[in-house]
Amino acid sequence: MKKVLIVFDGPNYSEGALRFVAGLNALQPVLATAVCMPRVDDTKQWSAFALGNPGEAGVFLPAPDNDDEAAMNANKLRFKQHCEQNLLKYRLHNDCSSFPFRDLKKETRFSDVMVLGEQLFLNQLPRQQRFTYLTDTLHTSECPVVVVPEAYDFPQYNILAYDGSSESAFAIKQFAYIFPELARNPTMLVYVQPDESKEIPEMDFIEELATQHYVHLTFFKLNIDPALHFGTWLENSLSSILVSGAYGRSIISQFIKRSFVTDPVREHLLPVFICHR
Repeated sequence: MKKVLIVFDGPNYSEGALRFVAGLNALQPVLATAVCMPRVDDTKQWSAFALGNPGEAGVFLPAPDNDDEAAMNANKLRFKQHCEQNLLKYRLHNDCSSFPFRDLKKETRFSDVMVLGEQLFLNQLPRQQRFTYLTDTLHTSECPVVVVPEAYDFPQYNILAYDGSSESAFAIKQFAYIFPELARNPTMLVYVQPDESKEIPEMDFIEELATQHYVHLTFFKLNIDPALHFGTWLENSLSSILVSGAYGRSIISQFIKRSFVTDPVREHLLPVFICHR
């Protein structure tokens, strides 16, 4: 049994995140742990929170007002009812302090995976600002994260994004370790490279590794510019989950500007499993 963390902030309640966890539970029982954070209005000092240095920020979030508290209580009730109706084992953590992002970082330390409903996460903020904060959350999380849209098909296929890096190989391993039930689905390992002359890096090694975990595995070299066209290519794979790594702090800025995973997340195409070391 794995522990799956779900985050609700303020009045936001992601049905997409709950459906993903329920889908996992149907394959193999999980413990669903929900964290209800107060609404975030002043995020100027987000980086200090996200990096786990709230003292540097010099600010704290005020206690939620009556409307926010009512919304959070409603979310808690909906979560409990959903879990009980679907025979889903659950826990509810509702003791967030005035530093909710520090608390969230700690929660990820003691979870196997976190599921975020991207369309509703901090949705009171401008879109680009939200996306910037999302990348910080992905970086500081101490467990892998599944980012889900609100409308999607539960994964029947896996797409493993591989570029020869240690980060991509790590994500491929972690996905199989955490979701062996999904690893049994048909899987495509994709190497995206506009230069047709380049072959899949370390092919013998990645084949030897991946075939031990993914029974129905194929390899595919996609000759396109990933930053420009990968999202379009994925539109034909909407019953899949994309597996991606390489989210260390050193390339966060590249991720924000435009990477091959940006479009799938921004355009809510399909669930994305994101993992870094």
